[in-house]
This record gives sequence, structure tokens and C-alpha cells, in this order.
Amino acid sequence: MKASKVPAVRVASDGLVVKMGDKEYRPHAGEYVEVWPGTSWQFMRDSVEMTRLEGMTAESVVSADSTDQLISAIDRVCAFVASRVKGWTWTDKSGASLPAPTADVIAGLDQEEMQWLIGAVRLGKDPFDAEAEAKNA
Repeated sequence: MKASKVPAVRVASDGLVVKMGDKEYRPHAGEYVEVWPGTSWQFMRDSVEMTRLEGMTAESVVSADSTDQLISAIDRVCAFVASRVKGWTWTDKSGASLPAPTADVIAGLDQEEMQWLIGAVRLGKDPFDAEAEAKNA
């Protein structure tokens, strides 16, 4: 039996919306990412750890160890996401092409971009596209 690998999926980024006040912006409309969809147990574990540690930092003064653990979990999530992004046509705020998606490049994304990208990797589709969801319902 010949092995068959799961192919990368092209996900349009049109559904990524950034809200500022009463205005909406679509910084990656017309752009896309190619991802190998899915998650790993380590990614889920790191995501839970990030959520737990972020809650601690919001509620109280945390130790240096907790801060280091949070930074480490964020770094691992960025590395995982980078390993699942085959390529993209994303541009920066001035319209210049972003470099190839490495963990460092992923870590430099805005929070809305990172949330969208994690969803696209997990689902293999635009996680914020309500119109697509409505069509598939």
C-alpha cells in the first residue's frame, strides 16, 4: 500500500476582520494561506496552558516562573502554527509581502491575525467567515 499524505488546503483570508471603534477593516481580503489542517495533542496542551497562565497574569501578580512558562507556551504555539502553514500571500500594514511564515514571523502578527490563523490551521477553513458558515448550514 502506498502512503498518501493529507494535502495542504488554501484558505481565503477574507473573513479576518479587525474592528477599531465602529469601523471594520479586512487587512487580508483577497489574500490566502495554505495550511495542513489539524492539531496535535501538544498544541492543545500548550493552548490550555496559555489560557491558564494568561488568566493568572490578569488576576494577580505572577512569578517569573509563570511568566517564563507563558512565554514558552506562546513560543511553542507559534512554532506549531508555523509548521502547519505551507505558504501565504499575506501582506503587512503597508502592503508589502510578509516573509515566509516562521515562528518569529507568526509571533509578530497582531492578535486578531493569530486567532484567525490558529482557527484556519485547526479547521482547514476560514474560522471567522459567517457567510460561508451560513451557506454550509
